[in-house]
Amino acid sequence: MKWPPVFLAIVAALLTSGVAGAQLATEAQRRGEWHIHRFSVNAVSPWLNPNRLVVSPDGPYTTIQAALADARDGDTIEVQPGTYAGPLVVDKSLTLEGMGWPIVDGGGQGTVVELTAPDVVFRGFEVRGSGVEPDRNHAGITLSAPRIVVENNRLRDVLFGIFVAQADDSIVRGNDVTSKEEYDVGRKGDAIRLWYSRGVTVEGNHVYDARDVVMWYSAGAVMRDNLIEDSRYGVHLMYCDNALIERNRVLNNSVGIYVMYSDQVMIRQNAVHGQRGPSGYALGFKDADQVVVTGNVAVDNRAAVFLDGTPFRPDGLAHFEENIFAFNDVGVALQPAVRGAAIEGNTFWENVEQVAVQGGGALGQNSWSGNFWSDYAGFDADGDGVGDVPYRAERLFDRPVEILLEEQRLRAGGGVAGGGLPAREAVHHAEQVRQEVREPRAVGAAEALGDELLERPALRVRAVHGHEARRRGLRARPCGAECGLDELDPGCHGRGC
Repeated sequence: MKWPPVFLAIVAALLTSGVAGAQLATEAQRRGEWHIHRFSVNAVSPWLNPNRLVVSPDGPYTTIQAALADARDGDTIEVQPGTYAGPLVVDKSLTLEGMGWPIVDGGGQGTVVELTAPDVVFRGFEVRGSGVEPDRNHAGITLSAPRIVVENNRLRDVLFGIFVAQADDSIVRGNDVTSKEEYDVGRKGDAIRLWYSRGVTVEGNHVYDARDVVMWYSAGAVMRDNLIEDSRYGVHLMYCDNALIERNRVLNNSVGIYVMYSDQVMIRQNAVHGQRGPSGYALGFKDADQVVVTGNVAVDNRAAVFLDGTPFRPDGLAHFEENIFAFNDVGVALQPAVRGAAIEGNTFWENVEQVAVQGGGALGQNSWSGNFWSDYAGFDADGDGVGDVPYRAERLFDRPVEILLEEQRLRAGGGVAGGGLPAREAVHHAEQVRQEVREPRAVGAAEALGDELLERPALRVRAVHGHEARRRGLRARPCGAECGLDELDPGCHGRGC
């Protein structure tokens, strides 16, 4: 069989490199008038003939820097167990792969590993010993080029952990990150920081005893399946449009997930427990818009949700649905100026205060339909599973705020909602929940975690999760068209509605 000249030219280019490849391609060109530039052959040949360089205490390379000097784009540097001195500057598009957790030690000076070329893969290392100057962003690993993958590393004794700066479409996956033990939380650096980096994925990482996970000016960020605990801000978004935050566990921080000045944010199926800082918000929103929050479980926080200027525009969106807010000091806290939020189909279970207006004043025009309230004290005369009178929020230890229409007391029996808990017992169970979620568990989605927590017999919850809540649980009915007001509005007296 006679191979066509075009095929011969392509084979010559792919299987050879340098001048020899160019000569074969030229010969094929003369026979079949097929043209391939020598430049294109040189460009692809290193990737098609990658080398594997080995670094170990016994050689052939004894330092990572020496292997980097000899490596070409597309090569792999395999690093055997041992302790190797930093800093490292990776300015070639290659793979650095640690075998058996080799250590890269910065000796307490500057940044330990700098990845400055696109398409670098850095995995399998323990990185330690950065400098301590926050104004110079001393970090364990910095990324400053597109499409870098940093995965399955351990970062110890570093000020900042992983700093992603102008590194679009990069991936930070499966890393275990903490900060410097000797500093308090405000002096530590951020475990993971995104800065002007579009389309970055942060997934499967474990962050603890650090300051924040920060995502600033980074559109299209995806954050999923992370465990973030014992830090300050679990996740802090600012100017991050089109962000997705899903299936994370955020435990025992000062603040859970806080979104500022961002549009098109989806937050779903996260478990947020034990945020007990001065504000202690599980989910906080400041001047955000087009926000969808669904399927989350917020337990034992100072406030499950905080809204300030969200939605931001009059035609904007802030939609909360199918969430579970249980055993918090406050279920939902709003600034008086909040208008247009839709808080529908959620479960409010034994929060000390279900709804609060911060700073006083009247609650704005928002939608509160289809929620399940554990302390609903109304009745269901027609048996349709929907309360016949609007739900009235109340304070437990203080005079009612202006959103209330009448004084009530938190009932141990939970009214006709069935099987409520006394406040002291709710606090006891909240502490149990807080301790239990700290243990390792194989629960992937927060919805599954919510089912586990709320279906425990000791909690005596009567079908309050998801669609089952709406099918069987009691819900407060919107006031109706006659008064034209939301059920929690101070102008609605529930008369003739």
